[in-house]
Amino acid sequence: MTFPHQQAALRMISHARTLRKAREQVKSMVTDGAVRHEVALVSCLE
Repeated sequence: MTFPHQQAALRMISHARTLRKAREQVKSMVTDGAVRHEVALVSCLE
């Protein structure tokens, strides 16, 4: 069962700037994670 305020929240559309910022954050998290993973891999091989 959903309430009217929940239905309104589901219909909200994010601003383009918000979506862009979120994409950039995810991209940097993935890059940071890949770098950390690579560093961990290299240190295991040494």
